[in-house]
This record gives sequence, C-alpha cells and structure tokens, in this order.
Amino acid sequence: MRPPYRIRCLRPSVGALGVDGRDGDAVKRTIIGFHLDEDGNWIANLDCAHGQHVRHRPPFVNRSWVVSEAGREAMLGTSLDCVRCERMEWPEGCVACHRTPEFDETTVP
Repeated sequence: MRPPYRIRCLRPSVGALGVDGRDGDAVKRTIIGFHLDEDGNWIANLDCAHGQHVRHRPPFVNRSWVVSEAGREAMLGTSLDCVRCERMEWPEGCVACHRTPEFDETTVP
C-alpha cells in the first residue's frame, strides 16, 4: 500500500540540476522512502509524490542495493529520473485546489 502524501505544488526549482530539476532530458527527483508493491517489488517514493520501481534484475538492471535494508537506506536523498514528471502527469490522488483563469491574446496580463 502506498503511503499517504502531503501534495505540494510542483513548481520549478533552481538547483544544481538547473530549472525544473532537469539534467539533459531527465527530470531528477529525490528518493524520500521505499515501499513494496502487491507483487513484492520495491518502489522508491520520490519527493514529487510519484513512485518509481527499483528492481534488481541482472544482467539487465543492476541495483543490488535494493535487496537490503541498509542498501535502500543508503540511497535515501539520492536522485532518480522521474518519467511521470517528464510526461507532466499528476501524482496519484492529487487534485487541483484552484486554477488560474484562461488567457488568450486579449486577456494576457
């Protein structure tokens, strides 16, 4: 079961990776925790409220750190590419609390 999140606005942030956390084509997000899915696979909880599977399936995916609690704990605070942020998808359970007015060429402030 996915842990509850307090959803925050996904505003552009300027940091070491540049605007929006981008590093080239990827959107980097920080790992803040882990949980298991219904099939027993580990999912990294990212600071954008998305989840990212982190499987260890050599030789195709080599993430030996995911099989131990110490390995997962050592990865807290590191970054992963968030494909869902790249596709501009809302996190599961997120609802917009307000919207800005629609603008056109005559109403742009």
